[in-house]
Amino acid sequence: MPNSGQFYQQTHSGDGYAGIAGFYQYGTNRREYLQGIFISDLIANSCYFAQLFINSSNRNGYLHNGFGVYISDTNITQTSVSTVLDFQPQITYQNIIIDSVNWVKMSGYYLAVGNENYITIGNYLEDNELVFDTIVNSFAYDGSYYYIDDVSIVLKLPSFAYSGED
Repeated sequence: MPNSGQFYQQTHSGDGYAGIAGFYQYGTNRREYLQGIFISDLIANSCYFAQLFINSSNRNGYLHNGFGVYISDTNITQTSVSTVLDFQPQITYQNIIIDSVNWVKMSGYYLAVGNENYITIGNYLEDNELVFDTIVNSFAYDGSYYYIDDVSIVLKLPSFAYSGED
């Protein structure tokens, strides 16, 4: 896959990636979200490291901030593509994602409540909260489209120091 029809990008690794619309110029708060389900529920009071790689389409007309990861114990549904999900993501990326060649790492730690089994990735800011950078490109898409690859969440085991004494 690097050619997905209208857009082009090499994968971060493997054979594929997902794509989401983060903003659309002609409509208020138009969003797409990517959701996945974990193989097993997260363990209460355990620390996890979540990581993904994000990349701007080479045809974006707008670049912006606002991306986040929301981890939950229920399936989150979007009632309309013109609706920003009303959840506070536990992991956020505050910078404007402008790179359309290299993949940008987005990561953070999450302390599980217990039984979480869904991850939802997308732009969680309202249009009026976004910080934009526009691109002058005659072939530009009238919004933003971003690729997501290599999403993972890994249990972080505590580390112990050994002093050498019994």
